[in-house]
Amino acid sequence: MIDLKKVYKGFRNSNIREIIYGLRQPKDTEEYKWAKKEFKVKRISWGSAVISPILALAIIGSCAINKTYDSPNVTARMIEPTPMTEQLDPIEPLELSKVPEFNHLENIVEFNNPSIEKPSIIEEPSFNYDNSPEMISDVSPIKSPIIFKGVYQSRGSNARKVALTNYGAPKGSETAVINALRWLKVNQLDDGSWSQTSKPASRGEVKPAMTGLALLVYLAHGETPGSSEFGYTVEKAIKWLVDNQEISGKFNGRDGHDYSLPIATYALSEAFTMTKIPMVKEAAQKAVKIIIDGQNKNGAFDYNCKPGGTQRNDLSYGGWCVQALKAAKIAHLDVDGLDEAFKKAIHGTKVNFKGDYNMGGFGYSSPAQHPLTGVGALSLQLLGASDHEESIGAMKYITNVQPKEWGSVTWRDLYHWYYDIQAAFHEGGNTWEKWNNEFATLVANNQTVLKGNYEDNKDIGYWSTTGNSKGLVYNTVTATLMLEVYYRYLPTFQNIQMIENVAPEDPGDIPIEIF
Repeated sequence: MIDLKKVYKGFRNSNIREIIYGLRQPKDTEEYKWAKKEFKVKRISWGSAVISPILALAIIGSCAINKTYDSPNVTARMIEPTPMTEQLDPIEPLELSKVPEFNHLENIVEFNNPSIEKPSIIEEPSFNYDNSPEMISDVSPIKSPIIFKGVYQSRGSNARKVALTNYGAPKGSETAVINALRWLKVNQLDDGSWSQTSKPASRGEVKPAMTGLALLVYLAHGETPGSSEFGYTVEKAIKWLVDNQEISGKFNGRDGHDYSLPIATYALSEAFTMTKIPMVKEAAQKAVKIIIDGQNKNGAFDYNCKPGGTQRNDLSYGGWCVQALKAAKIAHLDVDGLDEAFKKAIHGTKVNFKGDYNMGGFGYSSPAQHPLTGVGALSLQLLGASDHEESIGAMKYITNVQPKEWGSVTWRDLYHWYYDIQAAFHEGGNTWEKWNNEFATLVANNQTVLKGNYEDNKDIGYWSTTGNSKGLVYNTVTATLMLEVYYRYLPTFQNIQMIENVAPEDPGDIPIEIF
């Protein structure tokens, strides 16, 4: 089929009007000589453009004549052509002086008119581009509905409301949590981390631990990088932990005993479960591998998670390692030895137990009935050993712990209560009622509230304790995690596939499947 567009384009680009004009001029003129020469050159291409397609059609037609087709008879009628009455306008002579000269090597338009502003040169923006894969900033915040499942299923916004009601949260507890989230947001350092104190930072040597704890507070409340109010705060915290992880897997700015390692691992493992960002998974796996390799032969843990472990069984440090291992299991991290370390940790927790199922407790670095009993009890619950004798005896010890006047509460009390109240929640029954009515109410009612110190004249709040030796950030994250116990994890005594009376989730929630 003839491509008329190509034929027309060939004629259009051939300067035909100039050639016709030149051929009309006297033969001794330069215009005629130029036109005649140009005509000899162009006629070959013109002929090819027209004749070649016609020949092709003729060949195809001759082939078709030899083929028989079964077709109906068609009657043809000849129509006489109508003579044209309207004459075309004559071609106006083209003055060669008006034909612009065209240089194929240069096609430059100069702006000589001072009234016309020359275009300015737009400089290309410079980027400090990091081509490392899967950067957090490259991952768009997820805006689809959040439906947490498994042990995290109560973290959705409406599920939180149900859990607060079902488990008897004291009046004002969720308001205190919101105040604390806003206080932490205001006191987050510019690099995305937190230190023990509020701004300005004065004890930055524990930034990985404080940042990990603060991140856990937001994650427990169902906050992710896609959250409207706290999304950027969460994103900066995750990015700081990832950026400050050394090649070894440990974290810059760690404390002398390196509590930062298990706490940051705990936070990163939960963050991966709730965001699915690959680089977060990679960071969590590197960190949890150190914990596994540093586990003692008996399953316990010691400061710094030295390769091969030590002979010292530190339950305070081990409690954070167990929580990190549990979070790693929930996140389905692909780390060699994780399942074995998880099982070994049951025995490692029991080595510091003293007593029996009638009354027992856990010691700091040796068997004893000690305020760290909550660490041992919660560890066994998370490890799936809540029905073991040591766990049963420890819960009876915890039931007998008495509250204090807030004026005498220290950072150590908050540390012990952080474990005790979680263990009581997972135990349920009378033990939970006691801790909920006494200790949760005590914490909720003793927040320091700063009126109108947030956006839109909203309140913020923190907790201070006697001496404040660990700083306001430490006190606030510990107290807040206690008040988030109602929805942070599904109680271990419940079927993790079910939670009754959960209302439909808000549009800001994210679908998460754990098991």
